[in-house]
Amino acid sequence: MNNGWDAFSIPKEVARSLIAMHVKRGDSIYFVTGRSPTKTETVSKTLQDDFLIPATSMNPVIFAGDHPGQNSKTQWLKEKNVRVFYGDSDNDITAAREVGARGIRVLRASNSTYRPLPQAGAFNEEVIVNSEY
Repeated sequence: MNNGWDAFSIPKEVARSLIAMHVKRGDSIYFVTGRSPTKTETVSKTLQDDFLIPATSMNPVIFAGDHPGQNSKTQWLKEKNVRVFYGDSDNDITAAREVGARGIRVLRASNSTYRPLPQAGAFNEEVIVNSEY
């Protein structure tokens, strides 16, 4: 799951813009996913290549996994001292809030089959308009 299929994903334009802004500011960039870790992964390199992230700004993708009854991303956001966290799921926004980070909603692609559907704006979070593209 973490080796190869991501190469077929179409990167969102809003992600390109946001990542470019953070690179220009000199921010460290972390990608935190609810996917479970595997022995090897190619997601980090795919993201770095697709979004032209310099090695000095890029960190390996964090595979937080899914742990019933807890938001597995929270510990990583806290450990990495993340201050701004973008996400398309309700759990992304609540994880950011739990650690005092600014949670900003990116809309899920309209053709996504992933469920449950998130409730953009349900937490009065900032929502990036037209970010489903």
